[in-house]
Amino acid sequence: EGDYVGELAALEPECRSATASALSDATLLAIHHATVCDVLLVNNDALRKIVTNLGTRLRSSNEVVGRLSGKASTNGD
Repeated sequence: EGDYVGELAALEPECRSATASALSDATLLAIHHATVCDVLLVNNDALRKIVTNLGTRLRSSNEVVGRLSGKASTNGD
């Protein structure tokens, strides 16, 4: 609940392609890139949350790639 997808597309003006599926009924909101940028310029808390979430997702992806390649990550890098 309260999660989001497409943050990279919202942060970068280039087109991106991804697929997401909801496991149950969901309410969706599309926010244009320029609007996201305007909000993040004045809302440090929102910016901090997005950057923290991106870092968490990147770390998780790195761990999955490490496991799949047979390498154990000791520090998340």
